[in-house]
Amino acid sequence: YLVLSVLRTSAFSDSQTPLFSDVPRSHAQFRWIEKLAELGLTQGCGGGRYCPDQLLTRAQLAAFLARANSRVGAGAQLYPPATPYFHDVPAASPFFGPIQKMRQWGVSLGCTDTDFCPNTAATRAQLATMLVRALFTPSE
Repeated sequence: YLVLSVLRTSAFSDSQTPLFSDVPRSHAQFRWIEKLAELGLTQGCGGGRYCPDQLLTRAQLAAFLARANSRVGAGAQLYPPATPYFHDVPAASPFFGPIQKMRQWGVSLGCTDTDFCPNTAATRAQLATMLVRALFTPSE
């Protein structure tokens, strides 16, 4: 969905050489995962791997969506408010910027009034809600 939202088409070419050691060309989602990387929306999970079967945390989902939102022109740079919106996401967190922007843009209000629950697994329902809000609603 991220690739479709950014490119506005599913007609695109894909790499002949896999970018990630754990996503061979025979993988059902190969072309989509490769395109996510080519668009700069993911760097994988480290060590040259994508970890396609790993669940996402809410923090990782926020990072994907903030990058995708920037690609479609709704905020070219992540300049988040300096004061944390959530008690469980300090300014030192590597996910601080994307999570702050998700709150600022109204994409995610957190799991409670004061917490984001960044290390909680993101459900498919949360993905659907946040994706539509991030890519199809006006932001700043």
